[in-house]
Amino acid sequence: MSRALIGLLLLASSALVGCASERWQYATVRGVNRQLVWQASLDVMYEKGRFPGIDIADVDGGSAMTKWREELGVFHNKGERRRAHLTLEEAGSDAYIVGMRIEREINSAWRNTLESEGAEWDSGDDDPEEAQTLLFHLQVLLQATRGTESEDFKRRYERRALR
Repeated sequence: MSRALIGLLLLASSALVGCASERWQYATVRGVNRQLVWQASLDVMYEKGRFPGIDIADVDGGSAMTKWREELGVFHNKGERRRAHLTLEEAGSDAYIVGMRIEREINSAWRNTLESEGAEWDSGDDDPEEAQTLLFHLQVLLQATRGTESEDFKRRYERRALR
């Protein structure tokens, strides 16, 4: 192998070290309208994911990002914070692909690890398991809105989605 090729490979591998990869999880939902999918997705992130609220939401573009949920730790590299990212795309008549990603950062500060003001946040690996769990909760919630036995539940959710 030539020195140039070895140098190029080393440069490429060093660029990958320390970069946290985005790990999106996807679910397809059918038989419900877009507003219902959007509102139910935000509710699942808030209620089941315990995220403190929505930071950025683009309803027309079908994307949202929550505020950070902090879980500070006593020891170095034990505290972390997470936020959820959401995408919503049409996949045909009354079908949507919902994408979710749980971004994670780790507190690398050595001192005052229980104070968010002094935290030093470094990118960590995404949490695909939490994203998959939230998508599962979303699918269960939307499945409940499709049955005729839950028309009252469906009407209540559709009213919330129109607000």
